[in-house]
Amino acid sequence: MLVGTPLEQMKHPLWMFSYLVKEAQVRYPAVITTSEIGRRLGVSMHGAKLLKRRIQLFASDVLPRMKEKVYQDLKTEFAGFNFPDDRNTDLTELVRDRAVPQTDVVVLYSCAATANKGRKRFKRKGQTASIYRSESLGGDQVGTMVNTFARKQGPVFYDSVSDQQASTLNPLLKKLMPVSTPLFTDMGYRGFPGRNHRMVNHGARSKDKRYRFAKNRWSKNGVHSNLAEGKNSILKRSFGAYVWVRPENSTAYLNEYSFFANLRHFDLDSLLPKTGVGTPVVKPAAAVCGGQGYECTRGGT
Repeated sequence: MLVGTPLEQMKHPLWMFSYLVKEAQVRYPAVITTSEIGRRLGVSMHGAKLLKRRIQLFASDVLPRMKEKVYQDLKTEFAGFNFPDDRNTDLTELVRDRAVPQTDVVVLYSCAATANKGRKRFKRKGQTASIYRSESLGGDQVGTMVNTFARKQGPVFYDSVSDQQASTLNPLLKKLMPVSTPLFTDMGYRGFPGRNHRMVNHGARSKDKRYRFAKNRWSKNGVHSNLAEGKNSILKRSFGAYVWVRPENSTAYLNEYSFFANLRHFDLDSLLPKTGVGTPVVKPAAAVCGGQGYECTRGGT
């Protein structure tokens, strides 16, 4: 029954996996670390790592089905929906009873400015510069940048990204939302082509010389990204328990976190594929470990 699943060739009792899944669900937004798994179950650190990895593989396999359901729900809810052509129109009343999706980018485990020996970073700018070391130190990636997609009282998805280029962010958003879906972001998503895409300028300057920034730089005409920024804050506090996550493993950790964040909004039984005689329950683990160079075997190591 377990052939071709994240639990194939599992040496520990199956109840340990079930216990950890339930425990992680109850503890959200707090995470369960490898060290805690070892202490709670009385297994070695190596065994705890394998259990943690199997949970991540299971989450990585189920998460695409969650995204597909969100896509279909948005397609139904916002079929034929359109904002006014005038982008200065106040949308407050129009979106009052609608959970408009929001997206934002946050950096985890950034590289401190002092790590570059005082030299400026000419190759990369903005938040992207904070996740890479200076070229004088090798220029390797040490931090993680995350794209957050969220709906009010609904699912939230976290994707590890290497930069904020439109070529990187747009494919992620298009997999989550149809063309007609409204989207609120900050000015970092200027390259997104959605016709119902509206942005708020966090860097808006005040016309009053006494102040540097405008009062409406966080919300203007009903457009804001406060929900996505709040989710980013929760993510940063939760991932503090890990101290640091390697960028190449960030996709697995974020998939796990997204999975447990969304369980309350889905029926888990409906997310699992129908099985028949000789049909594997899920795809081989190696097929769901993509992103940021993350590799694994079917055994979860």
